[in-house]
Amino acid sequence: MDHLTRLRQAFNLKPLDFIFGPDDPHYAALTAFRDQQLQLLHNKPSLEKRPAGAPSDTYLHSLRVAEDVYNFAMYIGLPEHAADNLRWAVSLHDIGKLDVPVEILNKPGKLTDEEFKEMQRHTEYGANRIQNSNIDHPIIKLAVDIAKYHHERADGRGYYGMAGQDIPNRVRLVQLCDIYDAVSAPRAYRTNQEQLTPYETMKNLLDPHGFLYDAVDQRFAIPFCLLKVNLLEGDLSKEHHKMLEHYLLDSEPFQDEDFWPSPDKIRILD
Repeated sequence: MDHLTRLRQAFNLKPLDFIFGPDDPHYAALTAFRDQQLQLLHNKPSLEKRPAGAPSDTYLHSLRVAEDVYNFAMYIGLPEHAADNLRWAVSLHDIGKLDVPVEILNKPGKLTDEEFKEMQRHTEYGANRIQNSNIDHPIIKLAVDIAKYHHERADGRGYYGMAGQDIPNRVRLVQLCDIYDAVSAPRAYRTNQEQLTPYETMKNLLDPHGFLYDAVDQRFAIPFCLLKVNLLEGDLSKEHHKMLEHYLLDSEPFQDEDFWPSPDKIRILD
């Protein structure tokens, strides 16, 4: 059984397995809610000057991560309606940053301990915003889970300390895509020296000595980076291709027991 098949079979699809589209009685209200929240995020003020009407970095990040999640879910082989539901929910994953002061959100350099605590609260703020839509629908439950827990790490050093088999695979998938974009996408407050290229980001995801290696689940990181390498075919040098192939093709094979079933529910944390 190949890696993608085992990864797909380890998914618990119950939280993703519903059809959401124009025939859904809540579709119009949910679409209006999402569009309103994203418009607020689009217009979020910034410490950096940007052209009138230009979108905020966080808005663009949210859309990129949602597309990466959709593409990766399809690559794994999840049903298209499940990938669509994930994309919808993930578009709101950072909506809590609407409630984080702009001077913290866009601060150049390292945050103070108090500032970092406030930044961490964006996951709680986001979950509350989505819950306050007051629409009882499975896509709202999915969006709440993702907004609150997308900063959990495989090594247990995430915002709420979840680790190991407690983290559902849908959250692992989103967290990986979120980290990749957060590190590799340009930010106005980063210097050229601080900005990582897609190659450098993937190397840090895959190299056991990389600073992102322990944060992500390698069962997901390897196929994700393989997909990215293929998508970035013309943007990576032959040298970078060769170096990444070392991590992608020569990694230790996973065993069947490494693909444990994913929980369908996230334990509620304060």
